[in-house]
Amino acid sequence: YREARRLLEERYGNEYHITMLWIERVTEMKGRPSLREMSDTLKTCQIAVEAIGSTALINHPVNLQKIVGKLSAPLQDR
Repeated sequence: YREARRLLEERYGNEYHITMLWIERVTEMKGRPSLREMSDTLKTCQIAVEAIGSTALINHPVNLQKIVGKLSAPLQDR
């Protein structure tokens, strides 16, 4: 029981780990996702990251560059 609780706390209670998983989900999307898919994923990520108070990681310039890189060229230039 103790080990199970420890594993649950480690996996789901670690705010940094959760935030990094969301960032990975957004930045490692395969190919060029549709604008709707990108928007939905980013919105879900934003809600989750704001709920745990870790917005600084998603707003890091390296992560923002990766996210913008997933957009089509005309949208990247805006």
